[in-house]
Amino acid sequence: MVLTTLGAWLAAFAVVLTLLTLLRHELNSLPLALRALVISGVLVVLMVNLVMPLLNLAIARWLIGEATTQPSREHSTHASSTSGRG
Repeated sequence: MVLTTLGAWLAAFAVVLTLLTLLRHELNSLPLALRALVISGVLVVLMVNLVMPLLNLAIARWLIGEATTQPSREHSTHASSTSGRG
């Protein structure tokens, strides 16, 4: 959960920074409320349809990779409990 939150925050920061950089001159002519509306609208569309699905996929792959490389607790507990029996 923390990874998803941190990833979403960093992605949102990158999207907003990119929008402000690319559309600086066009947005400067708009009133503040309209600038916020444009930026938040583009941000939400990109986050919901592009960034979050990719981020969730990346985190899922990472977690699955971690799960397959770490021995499970059940396996280690079972191995230690059966090794004492003769």
